[in-house]
Amino acid sequence: MEAGSFEIRGEQEGGQARLSLGGELDLASAPRLQRSAEKLLEGEPRRLVVDISDLSFIDSSGLRVLIGLHERALREGWEFRVVRPPEQVLKIFQISGIDQHLRFIDAPGAEEPA
Repeated sequence: MEAGSFEIRGEQEGGQARLSLGGELDLASAPRLQRSAEKLLEGEPRRLVVDISDLSFIDSSGLRVLIGLHERALREGWEFRVVRPPEQVLKIFQISGIDQHLRFIDAPGAEEPA
């Protein structure tokens, strides 16, 4: 994947929707994530999993989209989970304190640790 590139794949099966992200989630790519999430949520899934295990970079605009999805899930009563990112990306969540609010899982079909 080229520096600065971003990939996104969405799928929905039953009551679960999943977005898989790769590359760099930044000011340029965050609107694509927002649009893709909105489209999947039109199907009213009970659970949305955003797999960021292939992200190499995230900035505040990407974090903002994820926090917005988390807050929407709380308001509307559906589950929102984030697949744990690589260590260098996780540090951004930890530094900002956002890791204390999102529910991370280790794999797309997994539940959060007990």
